[in-house]
Amino acid sequence: MKFEQLLAQTQQLSCWRPKDLCLPASQIHNFRIQLCRWIKSNKVMQIKRGLYTLTDIYRKTPPPGWRDVFDKIRPGARVGGLAALSYYGVVPEQVFQGVAYLPAKGRAETIHFKIEGGTGQIQYKRPPPFPEFGCLYINNPSQPGTAFLSADLERALLDVALEEKECGNPQWIESMRFHYEDINAAKLIAYARKTKRNRLVLFAQAVENLCREERWEELK
Repeated sequence: MKFEQLLAQTQQLSCWRPKDLCLPASQIHNFRIQLCRWIKSNKVMQIKRGLYTLTDIYRKTPPPGWRDVFDKIRPGARVGGLAALSYYGVVPEQVFQGVAYLPAKGRAETIHFKIEGGTGQIQYKRPPPFPEFGCLYINNPSQPGTAFLSADLERALLDVALEEKECGNPQWIESMRFHYEDINAAKLIAYARKTKRNRLVLFAQAVENLCREERWEELK
């Protein structure tokens, strides 16, 4: 494969794997040799083993971040917690560390990957101890034609609450500075009841009260 052919297939992608190029088996060996040369000549960068990106001067997308690579490093993982809430704009701060939940019981770990100018980080966690629900696929603008699995807004709230012992405390909830106008309180309560965990139900009810107070303040 010539570099121009690689550009034609990957310039619009934030990251890619050799298998994404659908090369014939007879070309795989030569392609690996070429890939090593392109890395040495700073045309291609290795993010993690088996995962690559064109360098900035050749790539026509923003640099790859954790949302682009998390499910390629650990297939089947989903975004959750504060990482998902940051994507939805429900928390005021941008979250730079990815948090992903494994598709089944597996080894929880924090993985670092290379990006131009530094490293990125993804924290992989074991799934919560109750059935999965409230997830959806979101189109990834930096990877045309692809999507990543994420908790929806209300499920992501439960991910966050699950890790906080005082999640039912209104003071803790207020300290998180959630944007209550975006929260579907009825859905949140329904989700919390599915978990059969009283503290998550209390959390959902407290959020509902704060949502009601927020709407009341808006009407004044």
